[in-house]
Amino acid sequence: MAQQKNGQQEKWNHDIVLKGQAGDVTGASHTILWVPYTLKNGKLDKPLLDVAHPENDSDPSIQVSLKESIKGGPFVNKGSSPGHGCDNITCMGAGFTDPVNQHWYVNGQRVQLVVGSDPATGKPHLTWEVHVTRGEEGPRYFPVGQGDQ
Repeated sequence: MAQQKNGQQEKWNHDIVLKGQAGDVTGASHTILWVPYTLKNGKLDKPLLDVAHPENDSDPSIQVSLKESIKGGPFVNKGSSPGHGCDNITCMGAGFTDPVNQHWYVNGQRVQLVVGSDPATGKPHLTWEVHVTRGEEGPRYFPVGQGDQ
């Protein structure tokens, strides 16, 4: 496993990952939904929630939390939401160029994010920390360090 900072290894979950899905775009504001999936044999298995029934997408037994570091500062709790994470990013205006790194958690355990996949194997590219850049076209997430695989 890659060396990572900011967190105790025993509090990391290797069986659940978050996969981003485009959400609403309102003017310069973009919303990315981070949906928890199980990881099986190195591949995405299934979402933790029953996506066929949208009324279940805010299951309070699944809390997704975000911590952010702005300009290399300490990681600060940005809150949690039931069922899936919601990253609201303003891509224009004051502060939109500030460097932001993120750590994500499911039920208090740090999880990896899917940042693409290998087209040959279908295995997801995973990372414990992402660097977010913002532009008029929307946010982009880049791995920091290396993931498990």
